[in-house]
Amino acid sequence: MTPYRGVFINLPEHERRRKALLANLSAAGIDSWYTHVPAIDGRTEVPNFETKLSPGALGLWLTHEKIVESLGDRTKHLHILEDDAVVARHSRSVLPTALRNADEQLGDWDLIFTETFVPFELFETYRKMMRNYDARRRFSYLDLAPCYASGMTSFFLNRKSIGKYAALIKGKWSAGVPIDLYVRRLLRAGDLRAFVTVPFLTSISPENNQSSIRGALDTSRQVCDVFRRGFFVDADVNALCDEMRRLTEGAGVSPLTQLYLSGYAFSCSDRYVDF
Repeated sequence: MTPYRGVFINLPEHERRRKALLANLSAAGIDSWYTHVPAIDGRTEVPNFETKLSPGALGLWLTHEKIVESLGDRTKHLHILEDDAVVARHSRSVLPTALRNADEQLGDWDLIFTETFVPFELFETYRKMMRNYDARRRFSYLDLAPCYASGMTSFFLNRKSIGKYAALIKGKWSAGVPIDLYVRRLLRAGDLRAFVTVPFLTSISPENNQSSIRGALDTSRQVCDVFRRGFFVDADVNALCDEMRRLTEGAGVSPLTQLYLSGYAFSCSDRYVDF
């Protein structure tokens, strides 16, 4: 018996992404836990919906509606994955553990993200939680109510909250904002309780550089995504540093900014002493 119900979203035409994700799930020993849900193609649906959303964003929203409305059996937590996700090597143990710990520690949680966009200004918060993991090998949960930015690549829905989530998002594509930004509104208003695991138990693959929703990413977004991938439990941080250097080579900063960056880097080093 599977410990939760898993689905992954993929447009039928994106066969390479689907095969890559299935290979990743298989390597982690959890491919049998997941069902493929063909994504709704927003390009064919745009004429039927009066909305400012891009075709890709509309398709994702309608796909979420389809998934949560079709679940008659809500006896298990639900994991929704996008096709550019990467799961951890030890997902067969860490994902069920994350859910058990959430049930025991977080009370009536609604969503557990296993990765999310990380604003640079939250680095210190994440860094402390990563140091805690390095010392104790226990991941933490960060309350996203005040700090969720964006990203729906991988998240769990509490089995008790599937109906609530379905009702909260139904038809709200009419608001004209992508579903992740609408979820952010719900978190700020206290209509949903969401957390993210730190370190991240999933990540985004390099496939994310060519998004089916946003198109090709510019350098600024790629830099943010490389930074985001650094908090993955299986991250090769040295390789990510090399990738970051390639992306940022030649970027100039003011002398004052360089002064700040050098001082802050030292404050994060093993030579810094609190005073």
